[in-house]
Amino acid sequence: VRDRMAPGLVDRVEYSNEGYILFVSQNNLMGLPFDAENLEVTGEPKPIAMKIGAATNTYAFSVSDNGTLLYQTNNQSSMSELAWVDRTGKKLETVGQMGSYRDVDLSPDESKIAYTAIDEGGNSADVWIYDLRRNVPTRLTFDPAEDRRPIWSPDGESVYFASFRSGSNFALYRKDASGVGDAELVYLTDSAQVSPSGITPDGT
Repeated sequence: VRDRMAPGLVDRVEYSNEGYILFVSQNNLMGLPFDAENLEVTGEPKPIAMKIGAATNTYAFSVSDNGTLLYQTNNQSSMSELAWVDRTGKKLETVGQMGSYRDVDLSPDESKIAYTAIDEGGNSADVWIYDLRRNVPTRLTFDPAEDRRPIWSPDGESVYFASFRSGSNFALYRKDASGVGDAELVYLTDSAQVSPSGITPDGT
């Protein structure tokens, strides 16, 4: 089935009783005709909706048992804000301006935030760093390819992130948090998507 889906990263897969596998590729909601009884793909994927919005790190769509489809497009309603909250969930203060933010990670010394910012058209993603002491956002990645899911190194000197810049699959990169120099390729495989989720305390 994976071979018949659109090229690149495939996210958020659901099955519809109407006979389709629904998934998101390049921010577009796609439908792949599928025979559930015989476990066979019966056609080519077709776009159902364009520029699907995302919420809580997943794309905002769902389908009911009777085939009713609900989805949110990537417009102003998918904007979000960064905020500090206490342990009860009460908002204490906001950080910066409204935007389309994903994948937020706080630096080890709690002075900066690394996050993914999606452009207004929902067509590209880059890694940014927000300095909490100076209240200044700084763009870390500038490659035309999609860069996202940043995490800090244990010493706070580097940021690891996933990027499409190496080809059809997400690869793992590292860049100096100061923004100086080019991103370094850390890991790439032709058989799977790769993104960072954690680093050992010694940074190795």
